[in-house]
Amino acid sequence: MIELIDFERDVVEVFERNGEIARTTWVTLQGHRMVFTYSYSKKRILLKPENVRRNEVVSFGWNESKNQTLNSLNSALRQMGIKC
Repeated sequence: MIELIDFERDVVEVFERNGEIARTTWVTLQGHRMVFTYSYSKKRILLKPENVRRNEVVSFGWNESKNQTLNSLNSALRQMGIKC
């Protein structure tokens, strides 16, 4: 499981609009760029590879446990070629 981001190698960028934090966070892990974004219509956090226009790889809701979310996230990251 991903437990730690290596800031020597990995990057986290939070999108800002008009001085306010927006609903999009860009992450680069092991050279793979992905985006976490909040969908108001689905009421879920979506993980998409490379850009916001791509289909989500996985989504998370508030009703899932921490373990369910981590298992789903780790499975999606492995599918994207990221070693967890």
